[in-house]
Amino acid sequence: MILNIHGILDQGNNRTARFLEHLFPCEDILSPDLPLEPLKVMDELANQLDRYEKAPLMIVGESLGGFYAYIMCAILDVPAIFLNPAVVPFITSTDLIGPVRNKFTGEKEEWKFQYVLQLKKLFCEYAWKAESANLNVFVCLDDKRLDHNLLTRKFFVDFNKFISFERGGHRFDNLERISDTLSSIMSEAEKGRDY
Repeated sequence: MILNIHGILDQGNNRTARFLEHLFPCEDILSPDLPLEPLKVMDELANQLDRYEKAPLMIVGESLGGFYAYIMCAILDVPAIFLNPAVVPFITSTDLIGPVRNKFTGEKEEWKFQYVLQLKKLFCEYAWKAESANLNVFVCLDDKRLDHNLLTRKFFVDFNKFISFERGGHRFDNLERISDTLSSIMSEAEKGRDY
């Protein structure tokens, strides 16, 4: 099973989930719709994983989902893929405080200051606790939302892979270009699977 964690104002059935389903047709892709509040996200991820008898072979997270993926990577000690991750989201999400709208459902919600504080607490609890061999970072340098040269490179001081692309934006367009690398990471994870 692969756990896919979507970013803020996204949904579980996003293009990354569909990409993973296509790339790994023999694996279950767990990609739940997650609430906005960070502590509720962590509770929902724990509840979803409790339904499976085994930990995921790999975790994929994008944007704010990359932050949550880092935490799950630290907890579960499995390989993780970070796509344009928000590594210090208590800083980079402050400009969202106020009304927000889910781009898929159109549902209006509110990003609250207390959510920023929850992210800060999670960061302080889990930062630099994941095994470097499990960290696989993919960034697009033209990301207008996050500065990967300033933040991401400084956070991931030790990693398995750090690959940057000139183009792709915050959405990380053209996911297919990382197919071979993801397949290789998954193959290594499968070698360690307990049957």
